[in-house]
Amino acid sequence: MTTHKIPWRIYVALIGSLVGTGIYSFALPIAILASTGEIGLAGVMAVAMQIPNIALAYPLATLSDSLPRKPMIVIAGAANILSILTLALMIEQHMLSWFTIAALGFVSGVFSELAAASEAGYIPQLLGRENLLSYNARREICEGISAIIAPPTAGFIVLVAGATVGLIVPVLLFGAATISYATLPSVEMETKTEQRETAQHGFIHRMFDGIQYMFSGAPQRLILVYTFFLAAATASYS
Repeated sequence: MTTHKIPWRIYVALIGSLVGTGIYSFALPIAILASTGEIGLAGVMAVAMQIPNIALAYPLATLSDSLPRKPMIVIAGAANILSILTLALMIEQHMLSWFTIAALGFVSGVFSELAAASEAGYIPQLLGRENLLSYNARREICEGISAIIAPPTAGFIVLVAGATVGLIVPVLLFGAATISYATLPSVEMETKTEQRETAQHGFIHRMFDGIQYMFSGAPQRLILVYTFFLAAATASYS
C-alpha cells in the first residue's frame, strides 16, 4: 500500500480550526461578561451552542452525509465567521438580548456540527487509509496543544485588548482554516443507483428517525433535561 504526501494546507486548517474553537469557546463568555456584566447571557450562549451537538447530532450528520462535504465545510466556516462578527458588532453596540444570544449560539452550533460531520467524512476520503494514522497522530498533538494554550490566550486577549478583539482573533483563525479547506481538492462522493424519489424519502425518513432517537431512551432524555436545568441554573446567577 503506497502513501502520498499529506497537503500542508490540511494542517493549517486543522490548527486554525482547533485553536480558533478553543479561543472562541473561552473568549465568548468572557467577552459577554466584560460587556454586560451578566453571567446569565454567557450561560445562555454556551448552552445554545451545545444543544445542536447534544440533541441534533444524528439528524445533522444525516444531512451532511447527503451533501458535498468540502463545500459544506467551507459554507459552515463562513457561517460561523459571520455569526461571530455579528455578535462582536452587537457587543460593541450594546444590543445583546436573551433571544439574540440564544439564536446566534444555536446557529453557530448547528454549522459547527455540520462542519464536524462533513470533515469526518471528507478527510478519510481525501487522504486514504494509508495516511490516516499519521494524520490522526498529529491531530491528537494539535488538540493537546490547543487545549493548553487556548484558555489562557483567550483570557489574556479579552482582558488586555477588549471583547471585540477577543472575538476577532478566532475569526482570523477560522478564516485561515476555511480558506485552506477551500483550496484542497474535491473528492467525489460515492453514489447509489436508486431513484431520486426513493433517495429523498430515505433522507426524510432518516431525519425523522434521528429526531425520534433524541427522545427514544432514558440517556437521551436525561441529557436534554440536564441541559435545560444547566441553562436555568446558569441564568439564575444574573
